[in-house]
Amino acid sequence: MVMAHYSGDIYQVPINGLLGGTTGHRIWEVKTVAQYTPGTRLVLEDGRVFRYAKASNIVTRTQFGVKFWNQIGDGIATTLSGARAAGDTTITIAAASGVAKDELVGGYVTIHTTSTQFRGIAGNTVAAAGANTVITLASPLAATVADGSYAEIYPNPYGNVYGHYGIGGHPAGACASVAGMPYVVTAVANSYIWIQTWGPIWINPYGDLGSDNDADQREVVFDHEGAIAYEYDAKGYTADSADQHQHAGFLINRQDDAGGAPLVMLQISP
Repeated sequence: MVMAHYSGDIYQVPINGLLGGTTGHRIWEVKTVAQYTPGTRLVLEDGRVFRYAKASNIVTRTQFGVKFWNQIGDGIATTLSGARAAGDTTITIAAASGVAKDELVGGYVTIHTTSTQFRGIAGNTVAAAGANTVITLASPLAATVADGSYAEIYPNPYGNVYGHYGIGGHPAGACASVAGMPYVVTAVANSYIWIQTWGPIWINPYGDLGSDNDADQREVVFDHEGAIAYEYDAKGYTADSADQHQHAGFLINRQDDAGGAPLVMLQISP
């Protein structure tokens, strides 16, 4: 298995999306075994940006954004077992039950000291019975942390994305933000795919976006299903929710009121 380093690797690849010879995970493929760390960044020659992600449900449409699905309760609240000095790149916590080796890679930890320190996670050990879990940080500590300092560990956000379309009202999970636009559909849950997070894209429009053109209408937003629309036209819009939807990007160009969807400059994660 070819695992990408968590350090924010950037892949400049041809538009055919082949990443690393004839192995790995090409952009049009679906895998059930991870070939890269979720969150790995892929940049095509035309400037479009994609992230590697695990879709926890079956993705049946590519014109709806998939949402970040890990929640606060999926994290770990803990305390440090032992002090650490500025410059250190590991911390030790009480045994993280049920966490496999390097399962936390791509996630984050907040250490609540006088000066709060927020770091990415580059690795973790598996705790033996009665032992601790050691977490390797993606960047060094900036200040000393005391033994017993409170810490919160968050899972890799790209390790659990979810298609939320076709659900009306305001159900649980409606507040989750869109992670990106899936490049492919999947046949089974827990599949690994690439999702677009930046650059030109065609997205199926909702409401007036496909038919109306106005000098003041350029910004597009996601509604709670992951559909794209003008702010005033987004599902769930009310006077109280004005300007509260997630920014999705802007229209690249529309010349008239003729039908047909515009090209959108997607702006989630560059």
